[in-house]
Amino acid sequence: MLHSLTRHEDRFVALLQHAVQQAEVVQEVNIPRKARRLDAVVRLASAPELFGALRPWLASRTVVFEHESAPLTHEAVASAALGPPWLHWHRLRRDGRRTSAAVRRAVAGTQRPPIGVVVADRIALDITAAVPGLRPAEWAGVWHTPCLDEGGLVVLDTSQLVGTPGLEFWAWLGGAPTPEEAARRMRLLLDSPVLSTLALKRLHEAIMNEQLPITTAEQETNYQRITRITREAERLEARQEARTVLLELVSRYAPERLAELQQVDDINVLREALDQAIQQRLAGVRQG
Repeated sequence: MLHSLTRHEDRFVALLQHAVQQAEVVQEVNIPRKARRLDAVVRLASAPELFGALRPWLASRTVVFEHESAPLTHEAVASAALGPPWLHWHRLRRDGRRTSAAVRRAVAGTQRPPIGVVVADRIALDITAAVPGLRPAEWAGVWHTPCLDEGGLVVLDTSQLVGTPGLEFWAWLGGAPTPEEAARRMRLLLDSPVLSTLALKRLHEAIMNEQLPITTAEQETNYQRITRITREAERLEARQEARTVLLELVSRYAPERLAELQQVDDINVLREALDQAIQQRLAGVRQG
């Protein structure tokens, strides 16, 4: 995998790669003679659960992603609009000698033509005027061209998706204007009422294991959420469950104390040990 030129793009691709799991994310794909570069191209056999309400649009096809952390430009829209037909042409070619191996992998075996997805946190231009045929979807902040089964374009204004059930991942995927806003979007995603426990657990573990490039504010939000969950378990008198959760967290954040704390039954002692480990971890993050 190539690396992009900005930390915003690296974060975008890392979160996208987590969502699609084993599917290959190909970055910085050049369109010859068009002087354009596609941010990311992914071939999806099935759309991942984190894609939520957009899963039916993106399954069984190659998806071109264009991410804009700055206000959306006509150039980004043009790249997203040009990418799918260019890839579709390669998909239909019988002679692949002039096609790169990455592009061949990206279009092989898909059932539907490629589609473009623009992910932007701010859209200042008149998007429906910029793209002929673009129409609003049933959710605020989502537009699409007609007949998506035949290809086309989806445009997301992630600032409008915050708090929309089924679109929480897309809201987090966009470039939030502040670390605090990114943390709020992550919290809404982790508390999503529509995502399965398995999908949320996998995401939570990736965050706890520092596999995703998140901000200090997002890490603090995640730790606060951990504390809230354990306290809720206690209020429900599920003390044994709370103890099990606390020990699991201790094994991650203070493994050197696990054997000692496994002999402790007092929930308050366990929480204090966990809080101390978390504060030490956060102090290291802030210094870094």
